[in-house]
Amino acid sequence: MKLKINNRGFTLAEVLISLLILVIILAGGMKFYFYASEVIGLVTHKKLATEIANSTLEDLKRSGYSNLPAPGPGTPTALTNTDDPVGILKDLSATKTVTVTDVGNPIDYKQVDVAVAWTESGKNTSRETKLTTYIAP
Repeated sequence: MKLKINNRGFTLAEVLISLLILVIILAGGMKFYFYASEVIGLVTHKKLATEIANSTLEDLKRSGYSNLPAPGPGTPTALTNTDDPVGILKDLSATKTVTVTDVGNPIDYKQVDVAVAWTESGKNTSRETKLTTYIAP
């Protein structure tokens, strides 16, 4: 039995269809890559903001009930190198706001809210993370 050998190679149509499929796959992969890197940046910023808010709450708890700021709306303050020693938020405009509210009648304890807000670089998207705790005398 004699085998028929085809030395013609691929046709132009086969090559073009293969390239089209490859381009579609690569375009999808690139879109996924850029989206994933954007999400990783957002998650990194949110994690750091949560750590800053938690650290601030712990410092306020450690200072004690009598040393809490006066009740009322908080004033946003820019983050310092102490808040962000690694410098992850350095390219962002980030602020921290501490708000203390009297709770109970008579005043039994205080509600302390710490909000860290930032704007993602390259976008006008504002983000905020907020933690709340209660401190008793």
